[in-house]
Amino acid sequence: MKTEELKLTTRFLARDLNVALAEQDMNEQIILGLLEERMKWLLANNVAALTNSFYRMDIPESIFLASSEDINPARFLAEAVFKRTKQKVATRLRYKELNDYEN
Repeated sequence: MKTEELKLTTRFLARDLNVALAEQDMNEQIILGLLEERMKWLLANNVAALTNSFYRMDIPESIFLASSEDINPARFLAEAVFKRTKQKVATRLRYKELNDYEN
């Protein structure tokens, strides 16, 4: 993942999940680990906030339901959140490039 993509992904995740993620010294594995810890906490303490976050991030309810069948639900959800956030960042960067090209 490129530096700009990683920074935007980190920023989006911090905003959408209300979690502190430093933008420096991050890589995909560190982010996934932090997301997994956040998912564990939300599953144990505030499922309503988790489902609300999924709604804001445009992650289908079916992903949340499928996580209950996984051996590690927190990791399953962390991977889904990370994947969706990377998709959103890629789309924003693509449209930014198109807009920059047209101007």
